[in-house]
Amino acid sequence: MKNFIFIFIIMQLSLSFAQDTTHIYGVSLDIKRNGLFVQIRASDKIDITDVTGWQAKNNWFYVTIMNAWADSVKITSTKPLYPIQEIQAININNTVQLGFKMNQEIEHFEFYPSDITPGMILSLHFPVDDVMVALEEERNEGIVAKPVKVPVLLNRSFGDNSISDNENNDQSGYFNVRNSCYMLGIMFTASGLIESKSNHRTTVWETTTGLALLTLTFTYDKFIRKDISELNE
Repeated sequence: MKNFIFIFIIMQLSLSFAQDTTHIYGVSLDIKRNGLFVQIRASDKIDITDVTGWQAKNNWFYVTIMNAWADSVKITSTKPLYPIQEIQAININNTVQLGFKMNQEIEHFEFYPSDITPGMILSLHFPVDDVMVALEEERNEGIVAKPVKVPVLLNRSFGDNSISDNENNDQSGYFNVRNSCYMLGIMFTASGLIESKSNHRTTVWETTTGLALLTLTFTYDKFIRKDISELNE
């Protein structure tokens, strides 16, 4: 009975490590005349119901995403484009808070699910008066206004702030391998405990292998990989 309780605990802990925590690893910016699009790239699609946003009085616009973890080093090193002056990413208790310091007021905003790449799209809109002034300046300079496309445009390149398809595939591939290692660790551990109970043995190689695999996977995922990411920056 004790072995089965231990197996259950191991399974719950391991599954909690590999559960649907969305990993946010980059943002891409696309500035438009009447606002800007922010593509938030992640390992999975982000559920819009898990997202909230608001603008503080200090010109920071914040996005909070629950059930997520962000590569804060990579995101904060993203080159800002006007009117964004600075980008922040903070992880707090399985929740990510993204901050964008704005040099221009935001009148309203929307969140869109991304059907092109995993993640989501944030649309920020400037006040109408500011847009009209910009249009008038462009008209006086003889610039022909171009229509603003809907968020589907985000499947194209974003210049210096873009994240390649290869990187997107690498991220998804890593999470698949990580989850597979967790599941293999669970299977080996459970098999070893059952075998030891049946044959009245204290330990078997499956238990040792399973626990080692779980420990190594957790250590690499939570600590070593994060340190490597910081060094690469």
